[in-house]
Amino acid sequence: MSQDQATKQHFPSALTLDQVYMMTSTGSGDKDHYTIAYWTPVAEGGLDDEITVLMALDENEVAEGYRLDDQWFYSSNKPTEQIPSHWADLPRHPMDTAP
Repeated sequence: MSQDQATKQHFPSALTLDQVYMMTSTGSGDKDHYTIAYWTPVAEGGLDDEITVLMALDENEVAEGYRLDDQWFYSSNKPTEQIPSHWADLPRHPMDTAP
């Protein structure tokens, strides 16, 4: 079974073609844990300042960072040279089972 088929089986209506996602799996059998990161275009907003997120940058680079006013920074506090195209919440730890 391909990853796309497995994704549709586990999440039949959760994903759309407009969303970029990543999936990780840990465990085995019925105890697998999945994390999906939904990417939001930066132009759509919805992100508070100083919240650490994943940033989608040029050349398929993905990095942790945050925004403060109109400037984006890597999590190391170094300013980025570009505005990310998209952002996503950081995934939870695979063993975190809280709702």
